[in-house]
Amino acid sequence: MPLPFASIALNTPKNDGMVYCTSVALPPTEGDLGAPIDVPYAQALLAQVNLAAQGSIGSQNGYVVVQQSLDGTNWFDLAWFLTTMTTGTEVWMLSTNSQGANALKQTRAAGAAPGSTGSTTMMMGGLIRFIGKTSLPTGPNAVLATVLAKFLGLR
Repeated sequence: MPLPFASIALNTPKNDGMVYCTSVALPPTEGDLGAPIDVPYAQALLAQVNLAAQGSIGSQNGYVVVQQSLDGTNWFDLAWFLTTMTTGTEVWMLSTNSQGANALKQTRAAGAAPGSTGSTTMMMGGLIRFIGKTSLPTGPNAVLATVLAKFLGLR
């Protein structure tokens, strides 16, 4: 006898998505949090970014951006957030989809913080990466990022 849908749903894995990076300190100059990954055809992206404050942070300004590229050289911002966390943890969801039309010029210079938290809708390129930056110098006090990413195909 088949199980009811509710029983099946309760037995699904509690963790999902591939690990992009684990406990990587946001760098003082904008940089990759991991290695770029290939994007399968006609996919959307859902990513969970867990931030954790380490040490004694008086103040800081930071951000995380998911970007896409067709050539691995020119990167376009897809979704991003700003953070001023100094203690505890923050959890953010970033997403972009494979549907939608958009004309977008990359206007944020590398190393400059985004103007606000946001996203844009466009087809996914061949590669994605997560980058970040904090105002903290390299050292024992840091904002650590763990990123889980999942591609969601058209069904």
